[in-house]
Amino acid sequence: MSWYTERRQIDSVAPPNQIVVSTVAKKIQELTTWQARHYRFLSITDTEFEVLSLKTNASYIVNLIRMTCTCVEWQSTGIPCSHAIAVILFRKENPQTYAQAFLSLDAYCKTYEIAIFLWKPT
Repeated sequence: MSWYTERRQIDSVAPPNQIVVSTVAKKIQELTTWQARHYRFLSITDTEFEVLSLKTNASYIVNLIRMTCTCVEWQSTGIPCSHAIAVILFRKENPQTYAQAFLSLDAYCKTYEIAIFLWKPT
């Protein structure tokens, strides 16, 4: 029960601009700081972009509507990859809004809002 109580209190007081759990917000910030600024991109459509790495010369296709990237990191973790974050920041949008719904603070709080009672047979 202490584990459950501990989980309920994690992220109970979050900054007003945070919409995902703190571990995801930290990961997005790290990707923004250390990787997302090392890309250039070309617009294919309004929501699809070819992202070019300045370090490796590799290219990736990011689709913001489908929330996919050809690196497959976004699809496998639910967190936008650095390629997607580069595009999202260019569009002056919040990368946190592109994380999967199950990573949101709202979903996290709903998971732990109901108390669980231990049943002990008499």
